[in-house]
Amino acid sequence: MKKKILAFILIILTVLLSFCFLSCGKTDNSKSLSDIIKSDKLRVGIIPSLPGLCEYNENSQKYEGYEIDIAFIITQKIFGCTYDEAKKKLVFVIVEPENRVNYLENDKVDLIIAGFTANELNGKRVALSTPYLTPSLGLVSLTEEKIKSLNAMNGKNIGTVEGMNTDSLVKTFIRESGLDITVNCVKIDQEMFNAYIVSLRTDITPSENLTEFGCDCLVTDNLRFTDYVKNKEDYFDMTAVGQSYAIAAAKGSDMLIQRINIALGEMEANDEFEGLQIMWNLKSGAIKYD
Repeated sequence: MKKKILAFILIILTVLLSFCFLSCGKTDNSKSLSDIIKSDKLRVGIIPSLPGLCEYNENSQKYEGYEIDIAFIITQKIFGCTYDEAKKKLVFVIVEPENRVNYLENDKVDLIIAGFTANELNGKRVALSTPYLTPSLGLVSLTEEKIKSLNAMNGKNIGTVEGMNTDSLVKTFIRESGLDITVNCVKIDQEMFNAYIVSLRTDITPSENLTEFGCDCLVTDNLRFTDYVKNKEDYFDMTAVGQSYAIAAAKGSDMLIQRINIALGEMEANDEFEGLQIMWNLKSGAIKYD
C-alpha cells in the first residue's frame, strides 16, 4: 500500500514539475516556449552587416542571408506553420555585438541569431543551441609585409573587432598549439572595422587609417571577408582557428532551446546546412577575389 501511495505521489510530482518546466520553467528574464507561441510572434536579434550571413537588400527591401533563412526555419518549427505564415510571425530586431546579451536579459528579443559564439563563457550568460555554423578566421595584411602563416604573425599587431573574442581565440589556439609566437591585439570600433573591410573591395577611402593605430593586419571571421578581398595576396585563411556560432536565448529558456535543437538536428540530417552554405557562399575556402 505504501509503495502505491509513494508511486502516486511521484507521478503527481512529475506532472507538476513537467507543467512548471513547460510553462513556468524560466528565469525572470526569459520567455517560455508557451509564452512565445501564445504571443504569435518570434523576435529575433540580427546584425545585418555581413554579406551572405545577414544583410539588408535595398532592392527587395528585405533582410537576407544564411542566418535569416535559419530564422525562418526555426519560426516554422516553433509555430508549426508555413513559410508564408512565418513572415507574419517573425520580427527582426537589429542588435550590436555588445548589447546582444542585454537585449535577451531585458526581454527585447526572444532569440539572437547573429554570430553568437558557442563557448563556455557565453554558456554561463545565456542559453545556447547546438552550432549552426563553424567558420574559420581570416586575416588581411595591411602592410607590404604579407602574413601567410601563423608563425608569420609573431610580433605583429592584429586588429580585432571590439566586443568580440577573436583575440582570445587566437591567443588560446597559439598557446594550445605550442607555437612559440607572440601577438599583440588592438581592439577596433565595430563601425570603423566594417568601414575598413568595405574599403578593401571598393575605391572608398576609410576615414581612419588602421596602420596608424599600429595594426599590421585585420583578423575576424572569414565570412566578413567574403567578396571583400581585393588582392588575394593580402589574404590568409586561418583554417586551423575557428569558432562555432549558436542561437542564443535568455538563461533558463530550456524548452525553447530544446525545440530549436530539434529543428537544427533535422536540418543537419537533411543536409540543409550544407545547401544553405553553398547558396550563400559560406563554405570553407569559398572566399572570392575581385
